[in-house]
Amino acid sequence: MAQSLIYCLSQYTRAPDTTKTATMKLVLIILLLAVIVSLASGLWFLAKDDQGGTRLLKALKIRVALSVLLISFLILGYYQGWISPNTG
Repeated sequence: MAQSLIYCLSQYTRAPDTTKTATMKLVLIILLLAVIVSLASGLWFLAKDDQGGTRLLKALKIRVALSVLLISFLILGYYQGWISPNTG
């Protein structure tokens, strides 16, 4: 049992900074929720808007900008070591 515990502990070279990891996850969740809200508002404007579709275009631009920001944060967080893939 002690050998398996030592082996498990030796697999990790450094302890993750939990403050940065938690902050990064919170930012990613907020951005993802903002993308979903923008998607829902775009759907609403598509179905109910009679003003020529300018609000639909604005919702699309916001959604694209938020998606680019979300992907950028994912890449930045991965390269900074704030988030890591679950390798199971």
